[in-house]
Amino acid sequence: TVIAHGDYRLDNTVVGGDGKVRAVLDWELCTLGDPLADLGTFSAYWADRPESDDATPAPPARMLPATALPGFPRRAELAERYAKASGRDVSDLPYYVAFAMWKLACIVEGVFVRYATGAMGSDTSGAEMFARSVIDRAEAAKRALAQL
Repeated sequence: TVIAHGDYRLDNTVVGGDGKVRAVLDWELCTLGDPLADLGTFSAYWADRPESDDATPAPPARMLPATALPGFPRRAELAERYAKASGRDVSDLPYYVAFAMWKLACIVEGVFVRYATGAMGSDTSGAEMFARSVIDRAEAAKRALAQL
């Protein structure tokens, strides 16, 4: 059991010019828990670079999450580094990624309901984007569980 951040991801950190994390922000979801829960959340948010092939051109860099740009390690490499540095077994990491994706689906569902009911203002045109995101995250959770 460790102090688990609960929403650990790159954009909840302050990174120095040398690439080292200088601070971790946004602690309101912290709790005592399994350390792999934070690694699962981190992995769920981490986007790998698109595989390049001739049939599917990569999207422009401005459309990619920062972690999908050249210079960032791949998700699997981060898990390997974590396992080596911590001495923890990460073979069940897909379970924790699935949990993180399901948690995100539930959070986005709440946002969807607020948009769809007009609680976020009279313009409800963005509601369908959130509805699709709920489904995408639930499907990602299912894919992660299939890796176990």
